[in-house]
Amino acid sequence: MKIALCDDEQTFVDELRDNIVSIKIANDNIEIYEYNSGEALLEIFHKDLFDIIILDIEMSEMNGLETAKRIREIDSNVILVFLTSYESFVYSGYEVRAFRYILKTQPKAIRLQQLQAAISECITNNYTIVFPYKSSHCRFPLKKIMFIEVLGREITVHTSNDTFSFNGRLIDYEEILVSNRFIKTSKSFLVNLMNISWIDKFDVFMKNGEKVPVSRKYREQVEKAFICIESGR
Repeated sequence: MKIALCDDEQTFVDELRDNIVSIKIANDNIEIYEYNSGEALLEIFHKDLFDIIILDIEMSEMNGLETAKRIREIDSNVILVFLTSYESFVYSGYEVRAFRYILKTQPKAIRLQQLQAAISECITNNYTIVFPYKSSHCRFPLKKIMFIEVLGREITVHTSNDTFSFNGRLIDYEEILVSNRFIKTSKSFLVNLMNISWIDKFDVFMKNGEKVPVSRKYREQVEKAFICIESGR
């Protein structure tokens, strides 16, 4: 896991680095990269370079919000965490889908909880599942799966740009999928909440342009789960 720290106050960068190092994540290696300006970070940045970026909102030249907008133009998936000294800035990052805000004045214990939450989110985002594929088995990142469709004993997996089918039982996969932000929209469909664009009365619209029917029985549950996911991003 690669984490970038970007703050023009080196003392706080040092403090954050020590905080992250103190968080013990089983079987996970964390690499930390440090930058003292948004310009320095953007100069080297490219898609999938970092898993988490922690940005100070109030940097002296290019501020954190402007840096985050440039980052989002390149990478829509990297987890963004904002640092700020003032609570008034906490609501300014919806446009760039900030995952968390860390107040510099917060007690260390709360800051550690916030950092732990971001790291846990990253682990969840990179979770994989093994499916039968062609004549073998393949490991697929859950974040690339749009939805799963079941018809009798045939399971069809819809990814961001492809589909594949195999014979099996949904019950063999349902528990792990539901625990990783998939939800039923009907008895035949499981959708990835992270890949929903919007929902109307009859359908769930996915980020790749496909739509999935949502039954009356499941609609309220799906809407609540989607709202919860969106507010937490």
